[in-house]
Amino acid sequence: MTVAGDNAVCAVGQATQFRAATAPLAPPEPVQAATAVPAAVAVVKEPRPQWLDRGRIPCLDGLRAFSIALVFLEHISLIVTRGHHVRHGPREGVAWYFGNVGGVGVDVFFAISGFLITLLLVRELNRADTISLKGFYTRRFLRLMPAAIVFIGTIFALQLAGRLHLTGRNWAHVLTYTANFDPQPAWQTGHLWSLSIEEQFYFVWPIALLLLGPRRAGIAAFAWLIGAPLFRFALLRLHPHDMGRFDFWTPVRVDCIAAGCLLAVAAGDDRFRRMTRTSPRLAAALVGAAAFTMFASYVAGYLVPLYGVTVGHSVRAACVVAIIWLSINHAASTWGRLLEWRLLVGIGILSYSLYLWQQLFLGRDSGSSPATILLNVGLAVAAALGSYFLVERPFLRIKERAGKRAA
Repeated sequence: MTVAGDNAVCAVGQATQFRAATAPLAPPEPVQAATAVPAAVAVVKEPRPQWLDRGRIPCLDGLRAFSIALVFLEHISLIVTRGHHVRHGPREGVAWYFGNVGGVGVDVFFAISGFLITLLLVRELNRADTISLKGFYTRRFLRLMPAAIVFIGTIFALQLAGRLHLTGRNWAHVLTYTANFDPQPAWQTGHLWSLSIEEQFYFVWPIALLLLGPRRAGIAAFAWLIGAPLFRFALLRLHPHDMGRFDFWTPVRVDCIAAGCLLAVAAGDDRFRRMTRTSPRLAAALVGAAAFTMFASYVAGYLVPLYGVTVGHSVRAACVVAIIWLSINHAASTWGRLLEWRLLVGIGILSYSLYLWQQLFLGRDSGSSPATILLNVGLAVAAALGSYFLVERPFLRIKERAGKRAA
């Protein structure tokens, strides 16, 4: 997809010059006394990025690539540390800090999803003065369900072959997109908690956007971001021993999705774009500061659970949307060009299939030798490539045709 601008001033200026050159000479105007006429003040508006209204949004695929890399890093870390634990006993050190770093990657996925989907809905609302809920849910189905059905079908076949076991409760949560409420999920499908949160959120958000409009819906998202830490603190005080289970419940884990939605609503405001305009050098420094703060917050949450449960998610949400905003507005910078590197873009495009299939190959009981880990990573990538080209891509074409007919 390409984006293009337009320029309508040049033709008007040339026509004016032609008429002035061919007009008959007029008698000179009588000289009048100078009068104090206030000069017209030109209002310079912030240039509107073209990606707001059409076309591809830069840098998002590159950010997805970094996100899925964090998920792989967490699962490889779990394999390595568990292997060390079996052979040499418990190990404390830096390696343990990677045990939940995939959650940071999921937060980035959440924020990108909220930003992108809200932006597309706002585009539709601006164009058609409404949102087709049927069209939205059809597109979501075509985007997510075919690959998920193939993955879940593979899990079912492996269970029939006796290679793994899911309980009836596990299957009930998997098939209803409520895996985040499963208190004892199976490893092979446990990662579907994040997809469950997304789909539950998007069952409500387009309706809210349609009924409230972008501005009021943005205020609602902001209110939730402010209230979420207090809500989590109340849950922690009332149910301190169950907080690990509550942490995956949708109302307490949608900070990053809501932050992405709020960013997409704010992006259409000229004042917001003017206030957040930065030079490339300052933007690079802010991206670095946001990334450092995000991971420092992650480590602080690991060391101080009270902080991680209450404020940690909110801090990470703010850092992620800052990185997204600075990246897409400085796509020509060194950081932006890195995110648009073809390899990272390709990984980002594969990220959904990679996320689905890696769980099957990078389990806690997988071999911890370097050769075994490399083999399992290769198998996960091969499965993701097959899923993308044989399943995702054909249905994405159907989704694009459906979107064009709706437009």
